[in-house]
This record gives sequence, C-alpha cells and structure tokens, in this order.
Amino acid sequence: MGIVKNDTTQSGSATEAGTSDDKSSQRGATLTGYAMTLTLLVVMALGSIAALERSSEDFLTESGTSIGSPRATSVEAARSQLDGLSTQGNSLGVLPGP
Repeated sequence: MGIVKNDTTQSGSATEAGTSDDKSSQRGATLTGYAMTLTLLVVMALGSIAALERSSEDFLTESGTSIGSPRATSVEAARSQLDGLSTQGNSLGVLPGP
C-alpha cells in the first residue's frame, strides 16, 4: 500500500487556463441571472402597482357614491348659519344690525 502521487505541474497549468475561462463564463451567467431576476421583480412590481391602482380607483368610486355628496366647506357652513340668523334672529330675539 503505497502512496500514489500525481504530477500536477503539467496538468495544473492546463486546468488553470480552463478554469479562468470557466470562471468568466460563470461570472457572465451569474450576471445574466441577476439581471433577469431584477427585471422579473421590476415587472412584477409594476404589474402589482397597476392592479392596485385599478382596484383602489373602483373602491374609492364605489365608496364615494355610497357616502353621498361631500359636506359644505367651513365658509359655506358659516354663511348658511349667518343667513339663518338674519331671518330668524338670535336667542334673545334680536335681529343683527344693518
């Protein structure tokens, strides 16, 4: 039972040359894979945003319709109260000035 030793000097240089080509092709394949994965994620994100936009628009339209017309602004509400006061008077029965 002896130890068998392989001579790696000749085959080592040939293997190293093949390995550097393999590394660059693997690096290119990895980069391509990353680019395709990123592209897929971007397309999925844009599709999801578009779907949410459509469904939220429908939801908001339906909700707005079921709620009814918007309330008056604070200025419009104040004017309507003042108009009511001028015809009815205040709690003391006194009508406002001019």
